[in-house]
Formats: sequence, C-alpha cells, structure tokens
Amino acid sequence: MKTFTQTMSGALLALALAAAGLAQAGTRYHVDVDSTGYAGDGSLELTFLGLAGAAPAGATASGFTGDFGPDGGQEGSVTGAFPGPLVFTNAGTNDFWRAVTLGGVFGFDVDLDVPTAPGAGTTFAVYLAGASAYLTPDGSPVARFDLATGMAPAIATNPLFASVTPAAAVPEPASWALVAGGLTLLGGVRRRAGTAHGRT
Repeated sequence: MKTFTQTMSGALLALALAAAGLAQAGTRYHVDVDSTGYAGDGSLELTFLGLAGAAPAGATASGFTGDFGPDGGQEGSVTGAFPGPLVFTNAGTNDFWRAVTLGGVFGFDVDLDVPTAPGAGTTFAVYLAGASAYLTPDGSPVARFDLATGMAPAIATNPLFASVTPAAAVPEPASWALVAGGLTLLGGVRRRAGTAHGRT
C-alpha cells in the first residue's frame, strides 16, 4: 500500500513533467526553400492568415539563413525585424517579405502556436517569387501549414522547392521555473520522509 509520502512524490514528479511538456513555446519546424534552378533577383514571402472566426493562433519565424538582400517589408500583425524573430498573429492578413538572390537555399525555423479555443482555421504559408511572379506555376505556396483547434499542423510542400523537418522547440523560461519548483518540492518531501523514517 502506498504511503502518503510516496503518493505526494509521484504527484509532484508528474506535475513537474507535465509543466515541462505544456509550457513549450509551440511546435517548431525547420523550412528549407531551394531556388538552385533559378538566378537573378527574387523574394521570399511569409503570410499568416486567419479565416473569419479563427481561434487565436501565432507563429514565430527566426534563424534565417541564405543570400537575403537589404530590401523587405511587412504588414498587418507582424512584429519584430529581420533577421528575426518575427512574430505573427492571425488577426486578418499578415505578411512579411524579403529580397533574395536566387540560386541558393534559404532556411528558417517557425514555431507554431496551435489554437486551443474553438474557431475556424489559420494558414502559415511560404512563397518564393522571381522578379515579377511567383516561381510555382499556379502561384501556390512552396510550403503551407494549416492550423486547426487541438490538432497537429497539416503540412504541404511543393517538393521541387521546399522541405520541412520537425525541430525541437525551446522551452519558455516559465517552463524551467515550474520544473525547478516541482523538483524542489519533491526533494523536500523526500527529505521529510527520510527524517520520519529515521525516527521510527
């Protein structure tokens, strides 16, 4: 039969592990956009669009690599400055673009905060353009993440231009504080149990 101390120890450890899992910044992916079959000036564009009635969601782009130029811009609910992090919310249409020199690979990480409240979906999309038009024949994104409440992102890529790989999300500072607090309590309970055991 479990003692009270054993039960408390298990509960505190479970709390610490749960805090570590739930306090992640989101789901992180690494995106590579390949323009090696092209040359000249172009641009990389990131959009974050929530449908009417979409539940709140967020995206953070960072860690940009590749031959980016000095020109760029952003509109809507996008904060931060290149090379990031750039923080998107899904209120309306939100757009970031940056000039690139085509012929190489451009990479970045994106952290996606999946909505938890009921509502319509949100899409994070990546476009690659030449001097006057998108490089995909139909103007579609080279990578797309569709977010729906309580579900993992649905990912679609154009394999001629893009690849997406999961990457480890970095825990938020609050996560470490929760874990440290849980482990401190766990240590206290164990010391108390050891002291009590020594008296019996």
